[in-house]
Parts: sequence; structure tokens; C-alpha cells
Amino acid sequence: MPKSLEERVSELEERMSRLESGSKPPGNRPEGDKIPNPRDFLISKSPTTDTEKTLVAGFYIEMLSGKDSFDFDDIEQFFHQAKEAVPANRRDPPYQLVEKGLFRKIGKRVLGKTARNRWALTNDGISRVESGFSGGSTK
Repeated sequence: MPKSLEERVSELEERMSRLESGSKPPGNRPEGDKIPNPRDFLISKSPTTDTEKTLVAGFYIEMLSGKDSFDFDDIEQFFHQAKEAVPANRRDPPYQLVEKGLFRKIGKRVLGKTARNRWALTNDGISRVESGFSGGSTK
């Protein structure tokens, strides 16, 4: 049976109230879902290369932590939280992922202590992590 106009308005008001109060969970997680810790998340995705691990880091930062972009320091922090060795040259994997179309550069460098590049995932990058790295190599 269709909902009455009053019921629909009430539901929409509740949704607006939640959105305006900022009670929406970060990233694309459904409400009530717990964010896995970085170590468990990395292990669950079974990346085999530093580039794949960096892609998982970007996915975690953007999709689960709720940030809209990330930089070298964010990626390095993920590796530390995941108890994983930081790649010997932490700067190579993000650029390789941009070349493969799995990361995209966001705007210009942000100046702080030093100039920093920022990235965000592409749809292909999201799909690659969600599929467990099937459908092509990120090496």
C-alpha cells in the first residue's frame, strides 16, 4: 500500500535532520557498519605488490575513512596502522596508479610544510579493490 503524503514528508524530514546534523557515516558505509581496522582490511583484500597495497590504502582512506582525497602522508599513515612496511620509494606507487587510471590527481599542489600532491580514486580503482584485484594487474 502506498505511503501517505504525511508519512513520506515525515521520513524526508528525518533524513534531512540526520544529514544536517552530520550523523551520516563516513565514506560509503551503510549506517551501523563498523570500520575495519587498516590491518584487517589490507589482509582481506590480499594485495601482492606495493602498488596494490597503495591502491588499498587509497580505498580505505577515501571510502571508509570519509576523506575526499589523500596524499603521501595519509598513505604512509595507513601503512603504519596496518603494521605494513612502507614501500622503499613511497612516491612511485601513487604515480603508477595515476598512469593506470586507478587514481586521479586532485587540483593543484597544496602548500603546507612542503608542496603535496593529492589524489582520489577513480571508478576503475574502486572496482579493482572491490573485485579483489581480478580483471587486470596493477603491477
